[in-house]
Amino acid sequence: MKLINALSLSICFTLTLYSNNTLAGSCSKNDIDHYLKSGFTHDQVVKLCETPVARPAVNTPYQAPVATTPATAQPYNALAPTSQDANQLYFETVINANPVTLSGDSLIFERKECATYGDIDMTQTRDKACVKTRTTIQLKDLQIIRAQKAILMVRKQELVVKGTITREYLDLAKHNKYKIAAIQQQLPAHPEELNIPVKKGIDPTRVVTKLKAYH
Repeated sequence: MKLINALSLSICFTLTLYSNNTLAGSCSKNDIDHYLKSGFTHDQVVKLCETPVARPAVNTPYQAPVATTPATAQPYNALAPTSQDANQLYFETVINANPVTLSGDSLIFERKECATYGDIDMTQTRDKACVKTRTTIQLKDLQIIRAQKAILMVRKQELVVKGTITREYLDLAKHNKYKIAAIQQQLPAHPEELNIPVKKGIDPTRVVTKLKAYH
């Protein structure tokens, strides 16, 4: 606990120094403490908490306007580039998959998933067929079904969502037709719901806050 407090104060001091130049801290001390307890490094917390600060206007001599072709209006982006980078780092850190990519309003991650098949053996288990998958979640229309922390011997950690979700099979061809059938049945290409694999020790309700920022 003393180490976390010391690191937290160090990060606050670092962000305060930066605020005199180009950056200012956007996290409270409680936010910083939470990130540190969740396993973030000093540098990652600093990057997550930094936000751009407007530079003072500079007076320049008047110049006559030069006729140019009207620029096409660009759509408003609620997330500034630095904010997008910070969210990319955040999702890389909290989602148990590799790689994890934030592309526009889509969250994409790859991981190994398994389906069971065949008869139950003497140990009351069935064989597994595993495949590497790439899951794409559209964040704008995402609905949160359930987010809860794990309780030992009571319930598992969950972050169940619903929306536009697609799953690609990256190495399905290595399996025979029986295993492929089990994989496609238990791990559908367009699941109605999905349990996002949040790493152990990360509070899923905190991740929900980040996801809702895209609505």
